[in-house]
Amino acid sequence: MYLDHFGFREKPFNNTPDPRFLFLSKNHREIFAHLLYGVEDRLGFIEVTGEVGTGKTTVLRTLLGQMEEDRFRVALLFNPTMGPDELLDSIAREFALDICREPGAASVLEQLNEFFLSENAAGRILLLVIDEAQTLKAEVLEKIRLLSNLETDSSKLLQILLVGQPELGLLLATPGLRQLNQRIAVRYHLGPMDASDSFAYVRHRLALASDCPSELFAASALKRIYRITAGYPRHINVLCERALIVAFSEGASLIDASMVKRAHRELSRPSGPQPLRPKLLAFVVLLVLALVVLWGYLPARQAKVESSSLRMVKVPESPTQSRPPVDMRRLEVLRDEMAQIDEAASLSFAFDSLCELWGVKISENKRFSLSGSALPRELKSRKLEWTRFQGDGEQLFDLEIPAILEFSLPGVRGKRYLLLSHQQE
Repeated sequence: MYLDHFGFREKPFNNTPDPRFLFLSKNHREIFAHLLYGVEDRLGFIEVTGEVGTGKTTVLRTLLGQMEEDRFRVALLFNPTMGPDELLDSIAREFALDICREPGAASVLEQLNEFFLSENAAGRILLLVIDEAQTLKAEVLEKIRLLSNLETDSSKLLQILLVGQPELGLLLATPGLRQLNQRIAVRYHLGPMDASDSFAYVRHRLALASDCPSELFAASALKRIYRITAGYPRHINVLCERALIVAFSEGASLIDASMVKRAHRELSRPSGPQPLRPKLLAFVVLLVLALVVLWGYLPARQAKVESSSLRMVKVPESPTQSRPPVDMRRLEVLRDEMAQIDEAASLSFAFDSLCELWGVKISENKRFSLSGSALPRELKSRKLEWTRFQGDGEQLFDLEIPAILEFSLPGVRGKRYLLLSHQQE
């Protein structure tokens, strides 16, 4: 509905993995180099990981689109929730190989080996790509390892690219998959874009969608977009799309920071979480004081945050933009109270408060640690997404989403955790 208003031929911020809109940030250029090196040098196994929304699928489709048919044969598997035998059948089907199933015929693996040898003799590179590989079962990964045994004296017959979320790395690091993990020749983790690439990404997509591209987003708007999205392409697309709708509804031709803020709030309207209860609101007051304690004791350190990013809750803003004066005696009392709670108890309390905020089931395990994968697993079991944020206090406030704050207290062993559920401008 806003296309004519802004002079677009098509929507600039669709979230489909369209290679035409590929933007090569510094991270994406680097991952392309890694992929081309691993495939063309026939190194065997390649592992690519990245959080949801970093652009893995778009990069993958673009790479495959650039591969010449006379040099490459590609088998692409999405969401591979299958058994070992189904895997081999799917690979054969993707390579358009008719498997002979008559009595006495060679096994599927042997027939695949013959096919790989003939393609290799013809000078073609065979590439098996498995997306969402973190969902693979251990027995399926073992079958993939057996496929990697197919080789000539000089090179691997099949190049295998495993693409998935960070849990893929944890899966491959398990003792039962030690042999496969040791065979991975190239690894790359795709992170979010930095600020400059995020700004260029927005401008790039606007230019591709318009015959007469112009600066639709003010500099202040771009900065707020980056602070909210932390440089994740998918999040940028969603926020920019809504900002265009906001500007269209106001009849504006330039999007400023206030419009981005309104767009973010519209996207953040709660659809499932319950309203904050009085005891949670009281806890929020303590959190504001706790943050001041943190900044006072650790002025040069950055806050590390685990945050839920699936849905966001709007908390009524303070009527004043200035922060209230701080009662140092109350801060000292709060610090002493936190020191008396051990690390596991503070994490459990913060996690249960986060679950209560979203109206989901609280934790039954009261003793778990952030040092492993327990917290992400606990969150995902409740259909909440999480991401690790590293930045300063102002950036933390600008995110405007619930977060578990990890910090240290001087003279106290271990970490402590608090739920941050209210941000002020």
